[in-house]
Amino acid sequence: MGDKIVEIGSQQLKDSVSFYHGKGLIQTVNTMNNHLNTIKKFFVYLYKERIADNIFNKIADYDAFRDEIITENNLKPSGNRGYIDADQIKELLDYFNSYPKKYSNMTMIGFFFKITLLVPAKRKVIANLKVKDFSDDFELLYHNGIKIKLPRALSQDIKRELEKIGKEICEENLFFELFCSCNSENVFNTPFYYALRETGYDVPEDKDTFSVECIRNTGIVNLAVNGANPYLIARLTGLSLGSLDVLLRRFEVNIDEQSNISEMINREISKFQFYQDI
Repeated sequence: MGDKIVEIGSQQLKDSVSFYHGKGLIQTVNTMNNHLNTIKKFFVYLYKERIADNIFNKIADYDAFRDEIITENNLKPSGNRGYIDADQIKELLDYFNSYPKKYSNMTMIGFFFKITLLVPAKRKVIANLKVKDFSDDFELLYHNGIKIKLPRALSQDIKRELEKIGKEICEENLFFELFCSCNSENVFNTPFYYALRETGYDVPEDKDTFSVECIRNTGIVNLAVNGANPYLIARLTGLSLGSLDVLLRRFEVNIDEQSNISEMINREISKFQFYQDI
């Protein structure tokens, strides 16, 4: 092979994180881990091809090195806060949309993840969806008397995976059982754990499950942050308005501020036919 590429050191690795942090692409410890892991894999290849030394092998204390980057860029922690940050959602969606996947039941948990983000109802409600709860073309999901339009890509993925099953499917079939290779209480939690681990999420090392409840919380938080009417969130999720308020305050999301409730109420009051005569 030719000469080695220009020498890259640990400072260049730090600078690369700072660069993408400045661009708004690295905001949390999760995305920093993903970024460094990608570079690490590239250097493994360069080392095998004798193009460059593996700089990661020269970092004496990698955990301390990461801590320095976290402190210097004031990155948000990656612990389980009860819901998932937007950048990690994107990482997971990219993972679920990739083929093939090395762990079983990833197709199932991928559909569970996407549907729960769109319809953040309780796990039991989503888990018990039947084929008849979808339109024939899988473009709509019927929930609480509401027709939820599924994104075209998701609809196409569902139809493609159902075609692979190669057996007769009836309306009473539980939707997720069609893609499940085992039956256990962790049928969702275990594959979700491995999906998180594959995408660099800081999962606990003492167990191989991760509660999917945070997916529902993520959907709810994002609806609130984007200004959705609290009544509509409650109708979609099955929560009472009081429970919704408690949940959002737990995650430090002020529903009054996010939905600008004062403006909404005044706008609706102004629609009274007799408003101008008051």
